[in-house]
Amino acid sequence: MDELATSRESLPLLIILVGIPERREELIKHQPSVARIFDIIDLAPMNQNESEEFFNNMYSNQNISIIPELCL
Repeated sequence: MDELATSRESLPLLIILVGIPERREELIKHQPSVARIFDIIDLAPMNQNESEEFFNNMYSNQNISIIPELCL
């Protein structure tokens, strides 16, 4: 019996699996409970501005400077 899926208590655990749909289907074929346990969330790719903002924030949080002229 799939105790995680049938339990009334929530499990305080966050697992993020990232991959392509084909790999997910392969995983489900070998372990069907994966389809019941995990919710699928499709993330759209970031546009250029979102990507720049993300990396600028990540680097600045670590006190790393970015030289725009050297970026492609």
